[in-house]
Amino acid sequence: MVRDVAYIVLTESINFFNVNEERYNFLNLPDTIVNSTGDTVIYYYDAMGTKLRQIVIDSDTTGRYYFNGFEYDDTLVLDIIHNEEGYVSRSTEDYRYNYYLRDHLGNIRVVFTPAPTRAEKLIQATDYYPFGMKFRTQVNVSGENNYLFNGKELQDEMGIDWYDYGARMYDAAIGRWHILDPAAEKAVSLSPYRYGMNNPIRFIDPNGDTEYERNKALEYARMFVATNTTGANCYGYAGYHCGSPGNAIDCSGLVSQAAHYAGVGYLNNPPEQGNGVANILNQATINSLDPTEIVPGNIVTMSNRVTWNGIPVGHVALIEMVTKDKEGNIIGLTILHSKSSEGPVRQYVDFTNPNDEYYDLISTFNYWSWDHQEDVADHTDSNNDSRNSNSNRKNSSQSNSNSNTTNNSSSNNTSSFWTTFLYYWNQGTEALQNWLDSQGY
Repeated sequence: MVRDVAYIVLTESINFFNVNEERYNFLNLPDTIVNSTGDTVIYYYDAMGTKLRQIVIDSDTTGRYYFNGFEYDDTLVLDIIHNEEGYVSRSTEDYRYNYYLRDHLGNIRVVFTPAPTRAEKLIQATDYYPFGMKFRTQVNVSGENNYLFNGKELQDEMGIDWYDYGARMYDAAIGRWHILDPAAEKAVSLSPYRYGMNNPIRFIDPNGDTEYERNKALEYARMFVATNTTGANCYGYAGYHCGSPGNAIDCSGLVSQAAHYAGVGYLNNPPEQGNGVANILNQATINSLDPTEIVPGNIVTMSNRVTWNGIPVGHVALIEMVTKDKEGNIIGLTILHSKSSEGPVRQYVDFTNPNDEYYDLISTFNYWSWDHQEDVADHTDSNNDSRNSNSNRKNSSQSNSNSNTTNNSSSNNTSSFWTTFLYYWNQGTEALQNWLDSQGY
């Protein structure tokens, strides 16, 4: 029923804009869009689905080329250079620096540029409805910025007004995607056309393929790593609200701050007290995971000394990447965590290397979800599932070693293979060759 209603809404939306034909490529990305008058938009992508070129055919034919943050017009003249703070645009005589002001969801609210007068500084100001449709835009100069909701490019050709997120096109007028969620099986109780868990004030979908709490937590943890600071850490319950990137923080503080930044709240908030990791596991949103279920953004606890209710709670980290072999077994984790001697760091834990710092602790690894996102199971009753019997969870100590992870779908195995391949690729030719040899290739 959900799919039928969504299909009707999408169909009516397309008809409203007089779109007569949509053709999609093998990646389920729009290839050609034709309206009732024959005007056409054509998209070209690479094999990974990255947009390379766009052609608009109406009374004239125009085009645009895209390459790693650079945009060229149809005469191959460099037109726009994107950066983290905004973009550089070509004017009649030279290039102009333009800066973004964003809100907490990454929406571009204001575009401005250094200029002699205040009136000249403001280039564009935009306000949005919750699901992203514009309700007011002020443009003071020519060359309107099309990177708007969530910082994504608005496809305004032929008045369709879709946002290009990479994995899918999003229609802000109806708050729905135009194709199915590529990971729909991970949240079967929700519409596969939904945007942001149907709560766009809290969640965003940065690439069109997953909601945002875990991604946002990883983003904040990476900021701690990038501004690594050692020193007097904020430990246990006393430091649950302290620390920010550039300041010293302990392991539970880093995880807790990352979750707070993602909108969930401080995970190591009292009343357990005394141990920050135990505080985290005492939260109502915490649920244990089988190793087959873990994804980036989940947390891992471990210890060879401290336990709480039978669970090792000596250390906690955010999982940035899960590395698996071609059978789907976990062979490594990339984690973001804070070490007392080093501060916040990124570290690869090699499950196959007896000399790895954490090799002897792998049998104590326990995996947890902490957010409100659905993973593998269909959580029909989200309130009951997100707050399921804490006593059952806390009194059952897991021993999640590498050998426990044996089953996975062929699609997940393929994804895991390429994730591992890219990891060793980045380590150098020798490391990649050694890994391929160990896998029998």
